Amino acid sequence: MPNETIGLLAKTYVAANLISASANTDWVEIDIASEGTGNDERNEAVVKDRRSEFEKYIYGQRAVSDEFTLTYVKGSNVLDMIRDAFTNNTPIAFATVTGNINTNGEEGLMYDAYVSSMGRPEPFEDVWTIACMFKPAPVAAEGNNSPDPTFFVVGA
Repeated sequence: MPNETIGLLAKTYVAANLISASANTDWVEIDIASEGTGNDERNEAVVKDRRSEFEKYIYGQRAVSDEFTLTYVKGSNVLDMIRDAFTNNTPIAFATVTGNINTNGEEGLMYDAYVSSMGRPEPFEDVWTIACMFKPAPVAAEGNNSPDPTFFVVGA
């Protein structure tokens, strides 16, 4: 198998039991996900002064988010789990992985997240989809601080 991973092989997961509250997270694959974008960037401040004709930048905290398009499937357990987290404003565990989360050597990013949006375009002649945005939650179960988003390798 090649070292490269194509999007079709990558997998995304959610779990109702939070990473910050449980040693074992019961991951459920978001099998209705299609395209997604993982964002990892730093906040920045612009420095402008008379010592230079150029703007300069100072970088601060990282800002991580993941957005995915889900195919609307009525009665989907994973869609219900995500919608309930959004509707009730409760965090949910989230992971994006290069492959199966139970296969040694696969790698990814995981964090307790809020679902910050669930946009639903309703095309006239196409399948309904839902655009979901996941962002790290600052506080999770029972007031515990959520861990920072964590890069992991399965089995390491």
